[in-house]
Amino acid sequence: MTTLNPFSEIVPAGPLLIRADASVAIGTGHVMRMIALAQAWQRRRGTVTLAARDCPAALAERLSQEQIRLYRLPDCQIGSRSDAIATRRLANELGAHGLVVDGYQFAGDYQAQVRDKDYSLLVVDDYGHSDRYSCDLILNQNLGAVPNAYAACEPDTKVLLGPGFALLRNEFLVSRDAGTTALDATDQTLRLLVTLGGSDEGNVTGLVLSALATINDIPLSVRVLVGSSNPHADHLLTQATKLPHVSIWQHVSDMASQYRWADLAIAAGGSTNWEMCFFGLPRILVVLADNQRGVAAALAAEGSACNLGDAADLTMDKWVAAIRHLVTEPQTRELLAQKSRGLVDGWGAARVVDEMLAVNRSSGSSMLDRQLLTLRPARLADSSLLLSWRNDPVTRQSSRQQNLIDPSDHERWLVATIEGTGRRLFIAESAGHAIGTVRLDCGETVEISWTIAPAARGRGWGHRLVQQIVDQANCDLIAGVRPDNVASQKIAGAAGFELLHGTAELLTYRRPVKKACQQP
Repeated sequence: MTTLNPFSEIVPAGPLLIRADASVAIGTGHVMRMIALAQAWQRRRGTVTLAARDCPAALAERLSQEQIRLYRLPDCQIGSRSDAIATRRLANELGAHGLVVDGYQFAGDYQAQVRDKDYSLLVVDDYGHSDRYSCDLILNQNLGAVPNAYAACEPDTKVLLGPGFALLRNEFLVSRDAGTTALDATDQTLRLLVTLGGSDEGNVTGLVLSALATINDIPLSVRVLVGSSNPHADHLLTQATKLPHVSIWQHVSDMASQYRWADLAIAAGGSTNWEMCFFGLPRILVVLADNQRGVAAALAAEGSACNLGDAADLTMDKWVAAIRHLVTEPQTRELLAQKSRGLVDGWGAARVVDEMLAVNRSSGSSMLDRQLLTLRPARLADSSLLLSWRNDPVTRQSSRQQNLIDPSDHERWLVATIEGTGRRLFIAESAGHAIGTVRLDCGETVEISWTIAPAARGRGWGHRLVQQIVDQANCDLIAGVRPDNVASQKIAGAAGFELLHGTAELLTYRRPVKKACQQP
């Protein structure tokens, strides 16, 4: 599979410290989404430590499996000054390049106390919980997140909003395209997944099982996921013994296979929704905590889920009616699935890491003096866009092969490029917009070529794109430019490429790695 970050083997990210907790009262969602961010950081060859006062044994084992070091803070109130002092001391001892805090107890005073010029500070939020924000970056990955919720932040704080920054763990990114688990074509049984968080302190799962016990006329196969912090596990196991179509799954680590198995789900309004959106899983949502209310409402308004509202307001009859409606309406399920798939593309965690690494607290400004330029691997879904850029008259005039490309030929080329190992093709993006491509052909040398989208030309993107590559390269780079392509010649020269030789057809440039190493 294509690596999630194009320079994971080139640019070490350094140490990252995450501050988050998990318990029956807090739930496991904060730590689980931090695992996704940690994995994205590790792909940049960085190390990750998670500092927690509360973390159950099962989750601690998961962190160990992910090679995330768990540091248990001394007994102190979460979000207190003592907590902040211990966290900042640990960040300094680690030589952290970044600190992330994820929890509603980490308000403005706490942020100010842990902030340091030597590392970037990211605050993860869901609904504008803090009285003020003293940080470099704020992340709210939820649908419907608005800048007004963060009016109390500092002028230079960057706010990352929406599912484009959704934090998905590796297990989802490598699993979705494997397809759903196959059933016998004659089997009309619907597969229902019930997943209501790691703790479910109010035992809403038990009420759902009671509702399912009354639905005997619809063929269902039900999996109920019981989290490691759920205090009602024994009761749920007993309850399920009376329901032959229900199975209890405990301590599940491979959530991706559960989503692939299911036809529909009953879920809480938390961050697992972005995972289910990624898989296009239609679902019924219930609000288990105040911070879930806005997410559930926004997803329902977008048409990607059915929102039942607060769990405390739901009767048995309401549960039965909602379940019956969704299991008997295949067209509704398909519409929910289509809307969900359009919300999350899977690259959110990589985007967040790129934003963190762009922050340079020591100089008090961004490492880039303009909008951040990021790269992501090209996908088959980019085929039409790439073909339109390639067949643009200006692009063809600057290309070695100047003929129009046939769509079917282009599709075959793109499939071979994505699935092959000798070539890597990336889409350059800024502010969520695709502005060009860069291609690396890897053999005895690495040859770089680039294209800027017609609408993005004349704004300096070519210079920035090529410079970003050479700044991070650990080998010599070769570039071939047509003699009449003056713009690309200037870009190559500004990035330190030297002319090796030329013909009437092609100028060949080389950029020695030693010059990249000398960059400050």
